[in-house]
Formats: sequence, structure tokens, C-alpha cells
Amino acid sequence: MREPAFSPDGNEIVFEGRVGHTPHVFTVPATGGETTDVTGALGFATAPDYSPDGERLTIAAPDPDAGGTTAIWTISTSGARAIPVARPSGAYGIYLDDPTFSPSGKSIAFVSDAPGMSPEIGLTKVGSDSIASPFATQPATYGSPPGSRRRSAATDGAERLRPR
Repeated sequence: MREPAFSPDGNEIVFEGRVGHTPHVFTVPATGGETTDVTGALGFATAPDYSPDGERLTIAAPDPDAGGTTAIWTISTSGARAIPVARPSGAYGIYLDDPTFSPSGKSIAFVSDAPGMSPEIGLTKVGSDSIASPFATQPATYGSPPGSRRRSAATDGAERLRPR
């Protein structure tokens, strides 16, 4: 088990567990009891985080429309209606991971990473219906060491943050 987090109201805990060797996301009442697998049809999910209203989770899971690289999804806490909110665009081997909702629930920050490249922090806006509103994509890095290799592949529906 990894990455436990309390729901905003403190009544539930989300965590990453395993079914066989495959990571899944589960919820459990904070007082203990039966777990619920919210991974649903995705079949593989990691890095859960609650939305501020406690109604949705953001997770990292493979995207069948992006060659199996990981994308960022929102999913209801019951496991219904998984929606991709940030996807790698056309670049094989780019993985999106560690999503977290903003305090308002209107944005999700995440890590974009690929072997041999410096990780970047991405940001995507989430609409009221849980579908991402596209940002302009900027090929920049945030917090990478000077002289590190940069990747120019865009991330659909997201932007990379520029250092200030």
C-alpha cells in the first residue's frame, strides 16, 4: 500500500494498493471496513488525490489512446466515469504522474517525465463537468537543473510551468 490520503471531510481514505501485481486505487472508511476498488475499467491506477469537494479523485493511469503511456484522469469516488484531463501528445515514453488538485478544484498539477529527460511540472484546468479546458502548451521546464535536456513534446490540454 502507498500514498494514503484523507478525504476533505476526513470520513474516507484513498490509497494505492495491488490486485495481483497491478496497482489499483482503493477507498476505505476512515473508521475501517470494506475497501472499494475505484480503478474501474482503467485496470491500472496510481497516485490518487481527492478533489477539494471530495466527490472526485485524480489518478495516473495508462491511456490506450496514447500508446499506453500514462495520462492524468479524474474519476468519481465510486469508480464511475473516468475522464482523461491531461494526455501525452504523440511522444512515446512520456509519462504523466503524481497529480494533485488545486485548493479550488479548478486545476490539477502533475509531473511529466520521460527516461533521459528532466521532469517538468504540468498544469491543466478542469471544467465544471470534469473535462479539461485546454491551456496553451509552452515548451518550458520548471525547476529543472541548468543545462538539463528539455523535451519539446506538447502535453494535450495542459501547459508546462515557466520559472519566474
